[in-house]
Amino acid sequence: MSKDFKYFRIKMSYQGTDATGAIVPIKTEDIVMAVCYSDAEAIAYKLAEGKNEYGEVDIEIVKTKISEIAYNDTFATDTELIGGLISYYFEESEDTEVGLYQVSLVYFNLDEKTGKIKNEKSTIYVPAYSSSEAIENVRDYLKQVGETREYTIRNVKYDKAQSVMVTPETHKNNTQI
Repeated sequence: MSKDFKYFRIKMSYQGTDATGAIVPIKTEDIVMAVCYSDAEAIAYKLAEGKNEYGEVDIEIVKTKISEIAYNDTFATDTELIGGLISYYFEESEDTEVGLYQVSLVYFNLDEKTGKIKNEKSTIYVPAYSSSEAIENVRDYLKQVGETREYTIRNVKYDKAQSVMVTPETHKNNTQI
């Protein structure tokens, strides 16, 4: 991820129809790459287009602390640009465990001056079919990027995001790994 880009979480709630045609409340969450809040807002409005048929669309945009999202084939890819971004999403229904997982790690760094071990916390977001697969996917990802530090995985948590939207440059880098 370029240093200029940050991840923003876009939460939307609106009235829509379900499979039976009934009007129901719908809530969505998407994670998008943007340079600033205004760019994230423009993407949010693109995502909200056509969703106001049964009332207003409530949009909330939050800057996240996400620094790393690992890519793998669990994501389906829609290369049609929305606001200049490529969308990664999940084809499986919401009834499954398939989704984005937050995997919390602690790296153990040896301070060569003092000889003491210093801990560094990190969270990697990874798509997976289950929490146990998320752990394996993070291990594979760390090997791919050449991580050599010792680490332990402390926590795995399901994230409500239904899609991740990245720049074409990021997508190109993700698919070349």
